[in-house]
Amino acid sequence: MEGEAGQLAWLHTPPTGHRAPPVIIIVPDGQQRNIRHERHVEQLRSSGFAVLVPSGEIMALGWLLTAARQSPMIDGDRIGLLSFGTGASLMIEFGRLPLALLYPGCSQLSFPLETAHLLLIHGDADPANPAFACAAMALGWAELGADVTHYVLQGVGYAWDSQPVYALGQSGLRPLAMAHGNEANPNAAVTEQAADMVVQYFRGVLMWDGW
Repeated sequence: MEGEAGQLAWLHTPPTGHRAPPVIIIVPDGQQRNIRHERHVEQLRSSGFAVLVPSGEIMALGWLLTAARQSPMIDGDRIGLLSFGTGASLMIEFGRLPLALLYPGCSQLSFPLETAHLLLIHGDADPANPAFACAAMALGWAELGADVTHYVLQGVGYAWDSQPVYALGQSGLRPLAMAHGNEANPNAAVTEQAADMVVQYFRGVLMWDGW
């Protein structure tokens, strides 16, 4: 999909099926494209979803939503948003759409004015997503009328879906600290588990029997 500035996003379509599929728009962490979404793209496509992935650092979410609604290749009436980390801050104004928030930084996130469906996933040992703050956020959304699904991954820390990165110093290899000095805790099994949770959530809110 192209805009005035050129290629803005890549559309990944399901491997089979003749109907226009529902689409999930990826909202990356820090407004920068990274590989955290790749497992989710694979899982969503194999489950019948199209996936729209921004191609650059500028997250033109409003433009992507407009393009998705107008594309004949996908069902513009069935759109979901999947965000990673700080990407959640870009999604708040689109609360009418089904939202999936992975470790959104609960203590810094504001509530939307209008809500519909919300999936929240984070680890209970993640310093950027304190359990009490995430629980309060989920409760606040539910009180505003959202249908909230909240998963707390036990024993899971910060950046569990990142790739292992190490720094080499005089003392040898050590895990490289990420945002705010937090140490990444990559976990492939948890990444797979979360991808399954995301698929089941979007199947429940965007698909129906017979699809």
